[in-house]
Amino acid sequence: MANKLSANVKSFQKRWNANWDDATAFIQFKNRLLFLIDKHLSKSIVSSKELINQYAFICGLCAPYSATGDLNKVFVKVELEQKGFNNTIIYSTIANSQTPIQVAWYLQNLFTAFNNMLQNNTHLQMVIDNFYTELVDVLSVSPVSQIRLSKNKKGIIVYPAGAKLLDDVLVNENLTWLLDYPESHKAFEQALSIYFSGDKLKFRNLVDNLRVAIEQLLRRVLGNEKSFENQTKELSVWLEKRGVHSQTKNLFSQLLFGPYAVFQNDAVKHGDEDLLPDEIEYLIYLTGTFLRLLIQLNRNES
Repeated sequence: MANKLSANVKSFQKRWNANWDDATAFIQFKNRLLFLIDKHLSKSIVSSKELINQYAFICGLCAPYSATGDLNKVFVKVELEQKGFNNTIIYSTIANSQTPIQVAWYLQNLFTAFNNMLQNNTHLQMVIDNFYTELVDVLSVSPVSQIRLSKNKKGIIVYPAGAKLLDDVLVNENLTWLLDYPESHKAFEQALSIYFSGDKLKFRNLVDNLRVAIEQLLRRVLGNEKSFENQTKELSVWLEKRGVHSQTKNLFSQLLFGPYAVFQNDAVKHGDEDLLPDEIEYLIYLTGTFLRLLIQLNRNES
């Protein structure tokens, strides 16, 4: 597309002060998503019954094609190519989705199925990258989708959208920068995955993962193996050496080792499972601000 969709849509909405109702906007989003899948991925989809079967397996659906027989494989390939993407289980599951979380589920499973085919396939990786780029643009004008994407070495991850500015700065960039700190990256990503699942019974684990993300990052930047609670003095010295204003240093340390640590103790050790999703989102962003400052200061030093 010569012009980005987002530029055209935002320009029109600004001129006309127009916004669609959620039901209309959701249908528009699904249609655009299916168009992009057809445009970028349909050739790979209709040429591989294995990909389609794996997608179905990940989704927990019955595999539509037999897994055995060379002759059968030939007939299936011809059938798929003749009928096209619109007649696959991938198309039908997304097209028939009634809620954003259903679309997110099927989209994540599609990325996962493709990820298993990417080894040493640079052309397919380029195709996925192009799809990702256009989809990010579509998502920017589709707040009703409640979806955002993050790309790392493991592939593309689908996350629930929050405030765009906070997501871009405190989540997406942190996930990218934390790749240099694998233990912290793993914990932060696991916390986000639990949040996306919406499973309140696992919120305790989510909160603990946020603590582990900070603890592991502190160990790396401070060069020790101390527990989270025992880093107060070392962190204060580290921040001071990097020219952090005394009040910023005090605010950061007092909040991190004061109320934040107390909350961690209450939520994790005492098994508090009555946390609201909005509280969890707040904790994710708050943890993101801690991580971001530590990463930036450490990057600036490097």
